[in-house]
Amino acid sequence: MPGWLRDVLVLSTSVKLLLVPAYHSTDLEVHRHWLALTKTLPVSHWYFDTTSQWTLDYPPFFAFFERMLAQVIAPLDARIVHLQEGLQYASPRAICILRLSVMLTELVLVGALWALATPSGAQSGKSSESGLGSASRSPSSANTDQDAHVKAEQAISPLVAGAILLHPALVIVDHIHFQYNGFLTGVLLWSIWAARERRPLLSAFLFSSLLMLKHIYIYLAPAYFIFLLRTYVHPASVTMDGPTGAGPASRLFTLGTITLIPPLAAILPLLASGLTTSAPAGPLGILRQMIARLFPFQRGLNHAYWAANFWALYSFADRALLATGMATSSKITEAARASSSRGLIGDTTFGVLPTVSASHCLVLTATPLLVLSSRLWTRPTYLNFLTVLISSGLTSFIFGYHVHEKAILLPLLPLTLLAPVSYVHARLTTLLSIVGIFGLFPLLYDAKETPLKLFYTLAWSFVFFGSIRKQVYRPVPSNLTAIAHVLENVYLLGFIILQIYTSLLHPVLFTRERHLEPTKESGPVGTAAEAIMSAADSLTSALIAQPSSHAPWVQASPAGDPLASFSMDASSGETATPSMRSDLSAAGLGSHATPLENVRKLSSSGMPDVQLHTQYEFLPLMLISTYCALGVLWVWIRLGWSLLSQRLHNHPQAAEASLANHAGKQRAAYPRKW
Repeated sequence: MPGWLRDVLVLSTSVKLLLVPAYHSTDLEVHRHWLALTKTLPVSHWYFDTTSQWTLDYPPFFAFFERMLAQVIAPLDARIVHLQEGLQYASPRAICILRLSVMLTELVLVGALWALATPSGAQSGKSSESGLGSASRSPSSANTDQDAHVKAEQAISPLVAGAILLHPALVIVDHIHFQYNGFLTGVLLWSIWAARERRPLLSAFLFSSLLMLKHIYIYLAPAYFIFLLRTYVHPASVTMDGPTGAGPASRLFTLGTITLIPPLAAILPLLASGLTTSAPAGPLGILRQMIARLFPFQRGLNHAYWAANFWALYSFADRALLATGMATSSKITEAARASSSRGLIGDTTFGVLPTVSASHCLVLTATPLLVLSSRLWTRPTYLNFLTVLISSGLTSFIFGYHVHEKAILLPLLPLTLLAPVSYVHARLTTLLSIVGIFGLFPLLYDAKETPLKLFYTLAWSFVFFGSIRKQVYRPVPSNLTAIAHVLENVYLLGFIILQIYTSLLHPVLFTRERHLEPTKESGPVGTAAEAIMSAADSLTSALIAQPSSHAPWVQASPAGDPLASFSMDASSGETATPSMRSDLSAAGLGSHATPLENVRKLSSSGMPDVQLHTQYEFLPLMLISTYCALGVLWVWIRLGWSLLSQRLHNHPQAAEASLANHAGKQRAAYPRKW
């Protein structure tokens, strides 16, 4: 292990060990339960188990991954992997063990970064062919398209490797909130490394395996599909690798066989388990159940906390139209007024704008992907592959159906690989990093966590961005790019104002006294009443634009059940807003229980009637999502334009002539400036 990697690993491990006692979300209970069910139950029962509300909704390889972890964890604390006794188990010992499991599996990411930081044989051959090796080029040409392609294939620097391993977005989601994205990102980066090394079959095998670990990576499939076709099946250049003497049909068969091995290895054990006498269903029944768990379209357009995408802007516009009264009353349905989940939890009902279906999202996602992929077809270089891969992740994040805010990791971490390639890539990495990190801040909702996330983000940004700016030069800007540069800086400064408002001003402006009906009882009942009123306030906060004098969700709920339409998102582990979780905890109730269960529990205890008032609790989350969405859209547009506007790639001689003609206008005469 090189010394720099050892130092980065020690620093990363030290930081993450300090975060072991930090806040964790219900995702910790989600994965603890998956450890228990995969170890305890036969394979045929995995996707049918309802012991906990956190049902398994990841592909089979991840279930087998959890089962392997359970074998290691069981001797350390058997209760963690106990199906019944382990429910809601979160002792300090258990938390420490589970946190360590995240750090241990993250070694897959460490290995991938090590590989990417090692110079490749393909890179040296490519450099000699093009005559554009970085050592032989003058500074005046380092920011051109041709040089960018060469720099993309070079080994990543220790700075980039450390930036990914210590990325605040990854730390927030994995080592505080709790997930295993570091392990999954490691598999992705190994696949990217294989693509850089001109090993298409290995790249296809690893990416196919990744899809069997977490199906959300299907967002990146278009880039792999086009790249593998053009580098292996139907090479764009005679220098591409492939079976000697094999034709396109033979190569396609080979590639298809390699790609199908992981899905078959994942699904065949499930099908075989359906043949046993104890199976709850036959092979096809188990397969249908798995698909239903993996693709729950009934969860609605928006995730619990709006992802910073186009639909956040769309939902915000709908609320703004409702608030301003621009829509006629005939267009505003009662469901839109009364829905407790408009932009908060569950399905989204729009009051003014047209309803968006999954098919609409599919069309809006597929159309730009086809356009962007066309460039990769005509020029299947490693840089274009990474650019289309990142653009595919961004496109799916922006227009996808029920996108999680954590899905920003898919394009964000690969984009960091390209930060030193050119000024444009460095600038886009800066923008998307700040937007992506800030968009994840609501996951750490407690005020005491604010200094931690702000300090860590600022420290990481100071080191990484401060170092990257010394490695790239800003070219002579046009009037348009100069204006865009100023507007981007103004936009970044806006995050300071947004943070001040959401952390300081909003709690002061919208804090109010809670009004309870007089009761003859005191003690636990009064506390419970306050807790359930806060829970109800959290649900009705979605109707910011149309406050009502009584609880609006009572009108829309069937069979007199005020929360019958409440929809949980098992995959995210989030069923309540921050204040709801804290208030339920204060009342002695579990935040892991559904709000409906807590409502009924309090009602059965003789809770007095409460008067509900709409609270603007969701407003900070809405503002963060919509503001970050503007930055995500801008990065997507600029990245796509940089790909589609390449003029000289197919004419190397013209590129060299252009470099000579414009040598006097390059960055050597322009100051290093962001």
